[in-house]
Amino acid sequence: MKLTIFLMATIFSSVVLSKNTVFIKNNATASLLKQCQISFNDSYVETINLSMAQETCLKSKRKKKSFEKADYFNDAVIDVTAMSKINVSENDSKVYALAKKEFGLPAFLKKYPTYDGRQVITGVIDDGISPHHSGFKTTTTGERKYLAHFSHSSAYTFELVENTDTFINFEGKELKPNYIVAFDEKKFKGDYNGDGERTILNFAVIVNDKGEFLCHDLDLNNNYEKRDCQRSFFHFGDYTSWASNRIVPLMAEIDLKNKTLTINEGEWKGDSHGEGVASVMAGHNLFGQFDGLAPGAQIVDYDLSEMSFKPEERAYTIGNF
Repeated sequence: MKLTIFLMATIFSSVVLSKNTVFIKNNATASLLKQCQISFNDSYVETINLSMAQETCLKSKRKKKSFEKADYFNDAVIDVTAMSKINVSENDSKVYALAKKEFGLPAFLKKYPTYDGRQVITGVIDDGISPHHSGFKTTTTGERKYLAHFSHSSAYTFELVENTDTFINFEGKELKPNYIVAFDEKKFKGDYNGDGERTILNFAVIVNDKGEFLCHDLDLNNNYEKRDCQRSFFHFGDYTSWASNRIVPLMAEIDLKNKTLTINEGEWKGDSHGEGVASVMAGHNLFGQFDGLAPGAQIVDYDLSEMSFKPEERAYTIGNF
């Protein structure tokens, strides 16, 4: 009798179906499905009911490093309807998982079009966002979207010491900046300006009747240009770049009262989780056509991931926020 029960349990386990399992079919996910002999369609997102054997196969193979980027989610709350074949790289609304319809937002905004987050400031506590991003330029009413950047790290705050004898070449003329701040890439263990080396970058702080400016010799040719100078991001929304390819943004705050310069680490490749969160929450006109949940809202960013030399500042936590 015990043997019969065991056999029945074994047969039953092979046909038990899991709850909704949603697959986002990048190359890694598609390869994983094939290896576990799971049939799937050509849609980018698909819900598949798995047998216990298939689920076990997925779990065992995903432990291998080659399948770390395979995306699937067990027990998904929202069902996904199969869609026609699309190019994963195209800017198509089918690709972006903004579940507006499921939450009734289109009908709500149609009835209350001004209830889109306008006059609200949202806070993103994550790994930072970029002012380059198309969705962080303006709100639905044309106001500035990205208002301020903050960080718990003190590594990127430098003391301003008055410059007495150093001159720079500025737009072809000799100029003595008010302050010079040396940024040692070796200390920060990175090639910030993208020249293939770890060098010392000299930031020039210039104060004149037009304001306070941080200027950066992007190509290290000892020639500072107007286009490489910026005012406060907080007050004016100005920013430049760490490197001449102008991919990674550089924001700065000059505090003459406390004699400090604070710059940001910048958003690098693979450092985009905060941007994803902010886009879904309050992005507007992403890629020229998409909105987040509250496109009328403005954004303040608090970056928990910036490098620090102090242990108490390095933890990726809001415990000290």
